[in-house]
This record gives sequence, C-alpha cells and structure tokens, in this order.
Amino acid sequence: MARFNPQSVKVVQDRKVAKQWAALVLLAAPHVVGAQDETPARPNIVLFLSDDMGWGQPGFNGGTEVETPNMDRIADEGVKLTQFYVSPRCSPSRAALLTGRYPWKNGMMERPNRETFGMLTDERTLGDALQEAGYATWIVGKWHLGHWQDVHLPLQRGFDHHYGHYASSIDSFTHIRAGGLDWHRNGRPVVESGYSTFLLAEEAVRLIERHDGRRPFFLYVPFNAVHNPNDAPAEYVDPYRHLDNPRQRGQLKAMDVGIGQVLTALENKGVLDHTLVIFLNDNGGTQSAGWNPPYRQKKSSYYEGGVRVPAVMRWPSRIGAGSESDAMLHAVDLFPTLAELAGADSDAGLPLDGTDAWAAIAEGAESPRTEIVYALDVIRIGAWKLIEENAAFADDREEHPAELYNIEDDPYEETDLAASMTAKVAELRERLAYHADFERDPEPSTEIPNLPVTVYGATENATYGAAVEQLLTKRTNGDLVTLEQLEAAGHTVRLIYDGPLNANSVPPADAFTVVVNPGYRPVDIAAVVVDGSEVVLTLSASLPVGDTVGLTYETPGSGEIQDADGLFVAGVTWMTAEARDEPQDEAQDDGGNGGSTGGGSGGGPPPGGDKDDEDDGGPGGPPSPGDGGTNRNNGPPEAAITVDAKCAADLCRALTGDTVVFTDSSTGTVGLRRWEFGDGRQSRAGTARHAWSVPGFYDVTLRVSDGETESTASLTFLVEARDPAGSCVADEWTRCLRDSRYAVAVDWWVEGGEQRAAAVVPAGTDDSGLFRFFGTGNWEVLVKVLDGCALNGHVWVFGASTTDLGHVLRVTDTVTGTVKEYRNDPGVPAAAITDATAFPHGCHN
Repeated sequence: MARFNPQSVKVVQDRKVAKQWAALVLLAAPHVVGAQDETPARPNIVLFLSDDMGWGQPGFNGGTEVETPNMDRIADEGVKLTQFYVSPRCSPSRAALLTGRYPWKNGMMERPNRETFGMLTDERTLGDALQEAGYATWIVGKWHLGHWQDVHLPLQRGFDHHYGHYASSIDSFTHIRAGGLDWHRNGRPVVESGYSTFLLAEEAVRLIERHDGRRPFFLYVPFNAVHNPNDAPAEYVDPYRHLDNPRQRGQLKAMDVGIGQVLTALENKGVLDHTLVIFLNDNGGTQSAGWNPPYRQKKSSYYEGGVRVPAVMRWPSRIGAGSESDAMLHAVDLFPTLAELAGADSDAGLPLDGTDAWAAIAEGAESPRTEIVYALDVIRIGAWKLIEENAAFADDREEHPAELYNIEDDPYEETDLAASMTAKVAELRERLAYHADFERDPEPSTEIPNLPVTVYGATENATYGAAVEQLLTKRTNGDLVTLEQLEAAGHTVRLIYDGPLNANSVPPADAFTVVVNPGYRPVDIAAVVVDGSEVVLTLSASLPVGDTVGLTYETPGSGEIQDADGLFVAGVTWMTAEARDEPQDEAQDDGGNGGSTGGGSGGGPPPGGDKDDEDDGGPGGPPSPGDGGTNRNNGPPEAAITVDAKCAADLCRALTGDTVVFTDSSTGTVGLRRWEFGDGRQSRAGTARHAWSVPGFYDVTLRVSDGETESTASLTFLVEARDPAGSCVADEWTRCLRDSRYAVAVDWWVEGGEQRAAAVVPAGTDDSGLFRFFGTGNWEVLVKVLDGCALNGHVWVFGASTTDLGHVLRVTDTVTGTVKEYRNDPGVPAAAITDATAFPHGCHN
C-alpha cells in the first residue's frame, strides 16, 4: 500500500486550485486507493459518532472510570481537537455534520419524535458529495434526520447502504422504540437479537471486508451508545457496579470495543493507514455521563458543557501522532474539509456555513473561522460568546438575562460580563440579527398516524408490518429461523439455516454475489434452489480449493429467503468460507468459516448475540428428522479453527466461526457445529447444538488455535433416551427432547484465558434452547467439569403452562459437592425461577 509522503506535494490551499488538482488525480488514478504515485491519494474515511458521551469520559480527555484504548489510539496516533463544537442536541448536530450548514437553515433545530419531520429535502449531504465523487457511502447506525417518510431516509440522502435505526432511544437488545421496531437494512425491517453496539460494529467490519478496493469508501458509524436507555451485556456492566449508572459505563466500554473491531478490520484489510479515522461526540454528555467537567452544564445547554465535545482524527501520513489543535472548529466544517480531501465538489448545493479546516487540523494553522452561530440566540465571535436572554437551557429556566463570556480567559464560564460590557453584547446581537435573515422554516409536519407503529418508516410499516409482528413473536418464543453457516466446494455454495425454508420462495441469482479471494474474482451463478433448510447456489466455475469464497446477499424485492411460514429472513450482507475439495453432502461439518463471518473479525470480547445478518432469534432447536443435519458430520475433524492470534489462549474471545467439536467417548468424533451465541444479554454464553442417533456419554471440546498453540476446554455429559410415550424418567441426566431426538445445548462462560464455567442446559420442546418439565416429580441435573473451575453461570428453567408447576430442579456441582434446588411451587408462575443463578463462584453472576 503506497503511503502519501507529505514532503512530496505542496499543500494547495486555494479552493478552486484544489478542485482542479483533485480532478486530475481522479483522471489519472480512478482506483486511487493505494495508487503508486506522489499525489495525495484520496483517503477512505471512517467517521465514528458517539451519542451523549461526557467530555471527560474517554481516556484521551482524562477519563479514568472506563478504559477506552481504541478511542485513545486514534488520539495518540493522530490529533486531538480541543475546541470542536456542535449543537447541544442530537439531530441538529447530525444535520450540521452532514450538510455543512447550521441546523436553523436545514430544518433540524428540534422536532418532536412523534412527527413525520425530516431534514429539508433540498439539502445536499456529505454522502451526496462523496457519492458523486466516486466513493462508496455507507451509514451503519443511528440516522435521526427523519424516521417516517421515504424522502428523509438514508438511501435517499446520499448513502448506498444503511443498517441500523432511524430514530433515537431504542432498546439496545430488542431494537424497539416507543412500541415499534426501529432496526433496518436498506429499507427493510430486520428482526434479530443482539446488542446494538456490537451488531453495528459487525456490520461495519463486513462492509470493510467485502470492499473490493476499486474505489474509496466513506463509512459513517453513528452509534446509539451511550444514549439512554442505558444498557449493555452483563459482563460489560458488572465491572462498574461501584459507579453511578454502571450501565452507561458498560455502554461506553462496549462502544470502545466495537471501535476496536472496526480498526482491526481496517488493519487486516491493509487500509488503516490510508484511512482518515475520525471520532467525535454529538453533543454534551447527560447527567448520567457524569456531566462534562471541567466545563459547565450538559446536553441541551449552550454552555460549553453542552456544545464542546471530544474530537480526534487519525491519518498517519498526513497527521502527526500525538498532536493537538486548539483551533475553534464546528461540525459544519467537516463537510467542506472532507470534500476537499476526497476531490468532491462542496459548492454544488446550497451555500455552506462550514470552511475547509484541514490546515488547522493537520498542520497547526489557525482556525479558518472566527464565528460560530450555535443558534439564532447564541453566538461566539473570537473569544466572545453571547447567550441571549431566555435561550434554551438544560436546567429548564423559564427566563434568564443575556450572558456574555470571554471563552479564552474563562472557558468554564464562571464570570458573566454582560452587565459591564453592554457594547460587546450589542455588537454580537447585531450579528445575530444579520444571520436571522437566512433562517429557513422547517417543513410542515404532522403526527405519525396510528401510534404506536409496528415498524418505523411509512413504507416499511405498510409493507412489512404484519410480518414484523409475527417475527417479533417468533423472536420472543425463540424460534426464528437463523442462518447457521456457509459452505463452499466445487461448483456449489450452500447457505445452511437452522430451520426449514419455504421451497416456493427462491431468490433470483442476481440477489447474490460470489467472489473468490485473492483478487476478489467474481463467479457467475448458474442456478439457485431452496432445499429443506438450505439455499444452494450452483456456480458456473469450480472454486479453487483453499481460496476464500465471499458471498453477498442483498434482499430482493420479491423471492426473498423465507421461513416455512412465509416470513422473510433478514438479508446477509457478507459471509466467507474456505473452499473445500469434496462435495458438501459428503464433507464433514466444520462450521463453514475458513474466512470470517459477520461477527468474527473484531478481536474483542464476543458481542452479545454475535451473529451473521440472519442470526436474529438466538439458536434454534435440534435438527428434525430428515433435514440432513447429521449426515454431513462423518469423519474426523480437519484442522483446528484459526482465529486472531491474540485470541488463541483466550477462550473469552471465541468468536462466531470457531468450532465446537463433539466427541463420542466410545466411538470417536460424531460431528462439528459452528459456535453460536446466546440471547445477547449473556454475551459470553455460547450455545452449540448437536443431535445423536444413540444415547451415551459424550465429550464436548472447544478448540481454539492460532496455528502454533491450541487451547481447549472440555465437558462430559450423558444423553439418555426419551420415553416414547411422552413421559420422562426421573433420573440424573435425563433429557426430555422433541421428536425422540437426542440433543443438548451447552452454555459456556469463559474468562481470563481459561474455561471458568460450563453448564449443561437441555434443548427444549420449543426449539428455543431452554427446557421444560413433563409431568410431575423432581428433576436432577448433574454437571461434570473436566477442565476448569466448578459450575458457574445460569441454569434456565421454564414451565410452559400452569400444568408444569410443582417441580424441583436439583443441580449438583461435582467439584465442590454443592447441591442447589430450584422449586416451581404450585401457584407460582413459571417465570419465577427463570434465569436462576446456579453457583456464583465469581466466574459469572
């Protein structure tokens, strides 16, 4: 990868000359990324935006409560911008960032979330400009510039790809907001489980992995973290229980991990140092963020604590490591600055309020601006900041006088000078009056009809509302059909699901793209069929053994992959597998992930609900007879799964794509299944399933290898037969299973580089990975741990109805001899013993 030598090209500061220069660069090197010349090649751009984070929370601003090594890396290897300003609320800041214009011009000062509002449609966005300049443009995360009418949504505002949510304040696990689903991919609702921060990071990783490098990309990642409702997987929250609002601290930590996953993907792709990476916050932190010391006030306030935000940038060939700029900058400056770097035309739309600030950011120059108009009653000129009387404040004061501060001398706004400097107040008021002539009215808006809606987006709600309701019910019941793995061999690529598909709904061939790496060579698709629980692609050419096969699936308008009930399955954006030399129906099932799948590239702790794009309901049940689920499991395992070397000795980093090896202690290996994750709230609990043809003792081993060293963890258990009459034998290790199949789900908790807990949890009759009791009596589960500490973690106990009451679950810890009982007494709802903590020895509570 060629890296720009800053000494080889004179900085071109004149805007017109810069545009001419950029045009020549485009003509000379249309591929640009990695071009072997001495001109400043156009960078990829990755923009991370956090939500409601406090000024002092990241480590690079002195934060000590939560370690943020990945945010800090951007600062340490780049520049810290100490006077970067935004609006004091979410939507206005996002609108300013994407249009280069103040929110009182683009229609986004503030609008109710229940209305059909959106950013004015004649506004040209940064996405538009970069798209026109030949960039791939992707948004992964929170839009918040209109959530109902199609004309306001990301795909109509300059972005090729969108995944995430339209509005604000979603539940991070259910993706529900005010009773409606707000989770989408490219104009289609997506019903899936998983923690939003990690799902967004995984999508960003997939986009980077599948990019062919022929044109640069703009990846905009506006996280919903750390906005309320504050929540995170338990292992991210637990370390901060001693602090105020530990859930917000857990959100912050998880976001930093997600940022690290994206940086790792850029690094693995070989483009990190040719990518301008930006991290900033959308407005001041809330009270739950610990406010914003040393600055005054918080979100919604025009004091510095509401509008001055953390901001850092990294581009090694153009920005000095560990540098700092005190230049006064505003979010509106990003549009012209990034457009100039990208060779895009920043003057094609409405007049910008922003200014190209690259020299101030990267070269230590003075700020190109002397004025910021935060709102039409708040302005700063040079050192002087006027907050007009009765301007909006977070503390909801109904009335207050005008206030004047010298920000250079008094950055914490402790001394109001308005009474003693009336001439300065008048001067700034005159300037506000001038700007008021350029205010534009927001577009007319009405309340969204029939609230609460099923899904946000008027077209999506009308088209998919009924299906979404059914899918949400399936998710609640744990029986969503989920993409399990990708397999590739010969002329065939298979997408394998954990449940039956609708054979009458066959996607068109052009819904798929298959490429082979090295070279990202496209392979034509000759035919597509749906067979049982598989979508089978027949290719026009044979796949080279050992090469990585990448598959993209974009959900078509009709013929989309559906489950047996005719409900669509969320679209895959990118999966990979290593091509093998034997036909798939004879190949041993090793998880099908010679490359990486959706969530497997991050190198951090596994996200809750780590998944491919379809993995939207948690793990499914044991294979039903005749689905071919066990027929591919013949023969011994091949090579151990290889993951990031940093994870080799750290089983807590067993990401999607690792393999659970099921070994019959008497007959040898009986099968391999890809590692799957649980319900999102126990993100270190992986659930793997397998069915056996005969009962007996079985070993379960998780193997993780970096090619040199291997880490393993094992658990032995006994599978016994189900009584054909439908009742169960009240004995140790009994499994009451559906269809007289013998299956088990194993939940693992791993920490600190060793197996710390393993709990046996039977698969239930509802295929949800939970179990229920049949009849009356006491039930005993004996857990043996061969390698690691005693049982720690959770045992899930569910009763399906009031007839399932009056039972006892007894769990015996074979290491300590401890016995615990969980009783479901008559008259007590089954949920009373749901998610009972078994043995909290310190591994997982």
